[in-house]
This record gives sequence, structure tokens and C-alpha cells, in this order.
Amino acid sequence: MESSVELRLYLGDIRQQSSTLLREAGPNGYAIATAIPELVVVLDSHYVGHEHTESVVVHLELAGRGPRAVKIRTYDHAELPVVHARRRSLLEHAGQLQELLERTTGVTVRVDVDELVLEAL
Repeated sequence: MESSVELRLYLGDIRQQSSTLLREAGPNGYAIATAIPELVVVLDSHYVGHEHTESVVVHLELAGRGPRAVKIRTYDHAELPVVHARRRSLLEHAGQLQELLERTTGVTVRVDVDELVLEAL
């Protein structure tokens, strides 16, 4: 299953167009990917976990001609319970996106997630 999720991105006061998709990846995982065409930036985040294991997040960061990186983070299940807390994962993805954009643009970035979007997850 794939669904579109709205994130509102601002570089300074300027709104940036973006596209974010959430894709199921089996019973214990999913991916959240955001693309910002004007900036040639993509953040592709994969979340895998189970109630009896730690949660693992892999972020693929692509930024035009700038830095490209794969970052792997491990969370205690209670901190990021992947199977039961997509809203926490979306907020984690939004925070990682903010860091990536600030690093690559040098501008203050704001990523807003509507409360209704979070409740729908």
C-alpha cells in the first residue's frame, strides 16, 4: 500500500514544493520518501522493527551535487515502535529532512506536519 503525505517545507519564509510517499514494506516495516524537485533533494527513510527487537532506520540522503549519504540509526523499541507508531516515524523523518536541508542550503528550515495527517497514521 502506498499513500501520499503532506509535509509543508519552508526555507526561510519561502514554501518549497515537495512530494512525500509512505509505502508499506511487509508486516514489520515501511518507507517514507520525500522529494524536493527544485532543490534536487531526496530523503528516503526505511523503518523496520518488531515489538521484540530494536527498531532500525536507514536514511538515504541525496542532495543534487552535494553530499550523498546513508545513515543508519537504531532505536529502542519503546522509543520508536515501528509497527505501532507511524506518526513518530513521520516526525523522525521530518526532523531528518530538516537537518539535511539546513546542511545543504545553509538556510533555516521549517517542516510542518498537520495534526490531521498525524492522526490519520
